Amino acid sequence: MQKITAFIDSSYQNIILAYPKSTLILLIIVTLAFSMFISQFKLDASAESLVLENDESLQIYREMNRDFTTNEFLVVTFEPMQALSESASLATLQKIHQAFQIMPGVSSVNSVLNVPIVELANKEDVANGVFPTINSGKVDAKQALKIIQASPLYNKFLLSDDGRTTAIQINLIRDETYYSLLKQRNVLNEKKQQGQISEVDKQELATVSKQFSAHADELSKQQSQLIEEVRLVMNDYRDQAQLFLGGVPMIANDMIDYVRSDLLIFGITVTVLLIVMLVMFFASFKWVLLPIISCAISSALMLGLIGFLNWPVTVISSNFISLLLIMTLAINIHLIVRYQELQLNFPEYDQLWLVEQMVKKMAKPCFYTALTTIIAFGSLVVSGIRPVIDFGMMMVLGVLVAFFVTFLWLPCGLLLLSKGKPPILNNRTQAVTLAIARFIEKRSAIVVLVAVILSGVSVFGISRLSIDNRFIDYFKSHTEIYQGMQLIDQKLGGTTPLDIIIKAEEEPISNAEEDDFADDGGTTSFWLNQYKLADIEKMHNFLNALPETGKVLSLATSINVIESIPGFADMSDFELALLPSALSLDVRKTLIDSYYLVENEKIRINVRLIESNPELKRNELFEKITDFLTDEMNLNETQFQLTGMAVLYNNMLQSLFQSQILTIGAVFLAIMAMFIVLFRSISVSIIAIIPNLLAAGAVLGFMGLIGTPLDMMTITIAAITVGIAVDDTIHYIHRFRSEF
Repeated sequence: MQKITAFIDSSYQNIILAYPKSTLILLIIVTLAFSMFISQFKLDASAESLVLENDESLQIYREMNRDFTTNEFLVVTFEPMQALSESASLATLQKIHQAFQIMPGVSSVNSVLNVPIVELANKEDVANGVFPTINSGKVDAKQALKIIQASPLYNKFLLSDDGRTTAIQINLIRDETYYSLLKQRNVLNEKKQQGQISEVDKQELATVSKQFSAHADELSKQQSQLIEEVRLVMNDYRDQAQLFLGGVPMIANDMIDYVRSDLLIFGITVTVLLIVMLVMFFASFKWVLLPIISCAISSALMLGLIGFLNWPVTVISSNFISLLLIMTLAINIHLIVRYQELQLNFPEYDQLWLVEQMVKKMAKPCFYTALTTIIAFGSLVVSGIRPVIDFGMMMVLGVLVAFFVTFLWLPCGLLLLSKGKPPILNNRTQAVTLAIARFIEKRSAIVVLVAVILSGVSVFGISRLSIDNRFIDYFKSHTEIYQGMQLIDQKLGGTTPLDIIIKAEEEPISNAEEDDFADDGGTTSFWLNQYKLADIEKMHNFLNALPETGKVLSLATSINVIESIPGFADMSDFELALLPSALSLDVRKTLIDSYYLVENEKIRINVRLIESNPELKRNELFEKITDFLTDEMNLNETQFQLTGMAVLYNNMLQSLFQSQILTIGAVFLAIMAMFIVLFRSISVSIIAIIPNLLAAGAVLGFMGLIGTPLDMMTITIAAITVGIAVDDTIHYIHRFRSEF
């Protein structure tokens, strides 16, 4: 080990310090080269970036979207100044509807103006697929709105209970190329994870991944342009109605704008604060300029590397820039302080000697602090959540960049500058640390007692730590996302989708059911019969009665609507079985195919959750639904599946707790091993690990005490805390032992 250290020291002196100008020129050239890729730096806020990378529910979700042909859509809420039934309000709604309809990327637009009013139809209308609508002019608008308001299909979906707020659903064209490339990429990734991928497959995976990334970027730009056009139309009518925009594509688009804005604001804010701190601590232009340039080089290199690697930045990993600046500056300050002490104590030595001694004395503790910080951030990799994994890996790479840039830039920069006069050290920090030292010497028992109390409080707080369940809380109340979600929650049946997919039993029908079917001449449909429809209605009513749920749509809803049509009331089981073939293609697609997959005998119950409900606890809700389906409906757990973005998001939240809280012990064991190697003493290592445990425990415990939930953002707090605490610990003990 000593030979390796000696070799590194010798190489560093003979290559780096011997040629400082060449080293800096090379560093600047490399930085400029990677800076060319900053233009390829991109942000990702897609819905799938917020789910577990290998979640089985994700595959189920994709299969559901394929089987039931669900498309993405935007929702515009419309609440006119006058009553909705007034001709002026309907005329305004018509103009907005038409403006959305002609936009590129829009497949169709649904509103109270063009949805079929099934209750006013007859059997011939159903067969021909031509239904009365408000736009048709064949029905009275006020009467039609009352029917829509009472309709089990449209109430709290297109029209609120009070009849004042309506929704315009803008259905987006399904991009088949996107889903085809996504499927190819996922199949090849699955082969890779299972270790069954060939060299040909690897090349294909690289090609498909590149194509998918490029196509996804283009699709994102198109959706962003569409959302901008939708907002321009909305702005034209804000003096006539209250309008809000919602939908998953809009949330993803706006989150990218928020992240981009945060990157700029946080970067500038942190830079300004760092400059202010450097001026306060050192009061010297040299000691402000050198570390700030070091921070700038580290940031430019990292941004360029991320662009070069085609590594998208998400809501979570966007925090890396601020942390990178702070960590780079911390290493710079450690070196600067040691250099100033050497210059003060040995004013007779030249600049080269001072720089060499600075590097020798600080390389080891800085290397170990970098290594242990890498371990702390590396713990995020086991989360299974792509944004969290990316954040951990970016910070690992960022720590390495900060370490190498600092040990190249600062020593070589100093060698190109004159030594100057010995500094007058700022004694304010020394006064504070000496005061703390004197207190500890005289009141050591109090310190131990406080540590024990803090440990107990931390354990209690951690036991109260909760998992966040409200996506709406990520946004401020003044944002359109928050206001739109709240309005849709309160008046239009909820926001986050939950889907329940139920398969037919292996033994479809028996006993009394067979007798009923025999009387009707037999049927091949498992679900389209009175007995099973009663089961579906029972499940529907249970879900609808839950306080956390809003609008519920199912096959029971569709049958109730169809049976309100003259000629379709009180259908027999035989008539129900033949119903899909008796409907026009458009009607069948809307009322049957969205909730019943005839070929596979699967049904889908679509539920929307009330995100603004303060009592929403997704995991408990899903357990309650699962218990009802197994205990009350006698379904096997293999017979039904809960899916949708609500489930995927919940799985991610649950994984946060399991992967981070339960693995933090392993992280501390790894850090403990590093301490033993560094300090060569088990007793000193135990003393060193205690403040790190206290720091991480106190932060998590405090979060539990004040009710701050553990979510995809706050999960990184533990890693950041450990990273900073380990840094301080190593430098403190290393200096103590050196002085001792």
